[in-house]
Amino acid sequence: MKKIILFFFSLSFALFAEGNAIKTENIENRMASPEKLEHGSYKIERICKTNRFVTCSYVVSKDGKKLITFPAEIAGQDTGAMFGEGKIEHTDFLKTGLLKLTGTEPELVLMTFSGGAHCCWDYKVYTLLPEFKEIFAVEKWATGYGIAIADLDKDGAQELLQTSLVYDYGFDRPHVDSAFPLVVFKYNQTLKQYLPANRQFKEYLLQELKKTPLVVIDNEKDPAYSPLIMHVITLLYMGSDKEAWETYDKYFKLKNKEALRAEILKTIAKDPVYSFLSSTKK
Repeated sequence: MKKIILFFFSLSFALFAEGNAIKTENIENRMASPEKLEHGSYKIERICKTNRFVTCSYVVSKDGKKLITFPAEIAGQDTGAMFGEGKIEHTDFLKTGLLKLTGTEPELVLMTFSGGAHCCWDYKVYTLLPEFKEIFAVEKWATGYGIAIADLDKDGAQELLQTSLVYDYGFDRPHVDSAFPLVVFKYNQTLKQYLPANRQFKEYLLQELKKTPLVVIDNEKDPAYSPLIMHVITLLYMGSDKEAWETYDKYFKLKNKEALRAEILKTIAKDPVYSFLSSTKK
């Protein structure tokens, strides 16, 4: 099942700039499931425990001092990626890698997958030098599925691309008719964090929207909301409010039009990506 989901959410997007298509890469292509990984004074070791199920975590230490456990312990309780019943079967459910994302020094990337039909992936990214510091975590932004990487603006640092999960099952729609707007994270050299930057990549995002054709929603018995919601949220992310609502008015023809508009506004107000984007100038 994971392979099927990754096929749809591998984020193999293309940016069209100056007539050239530049494809992004699934970050997991550069990751593996080693029992141990070392870099300078850092050690990343896979620790597994077996009760009925085998659960494994990575423990990161420096100079013999434990820094973090991934997945993190919750309220003192052990957690971990479930590898199988009684034996290790799914090592790809927990991966790590040293990837050069922001410059010349590698960052530590950690990933876990729950094994569900369409959920859940967790990623964290840490710098190792000059200090051990978290620079990206999916839970902060309510994003999910796979991450793609690409240097979209050719500044030497990789952008991270992932989809928002805020609108999954939103507006009384099933998962299959939910919108998953794309979020572009750019590394901020001043704040030393990956932050949403959709308003700096409008051309790219508009090209992506073309892959989701709009259709008029006028059939109450069989409405398909997700293409229109995808366009509206993406445009609002970009700061193109006027175009977003003009598109909504043009394509949504059901009698609950104003009620849905209110629900979109209520939901996006709680979206951490939108809140960040709307509070910045870009």
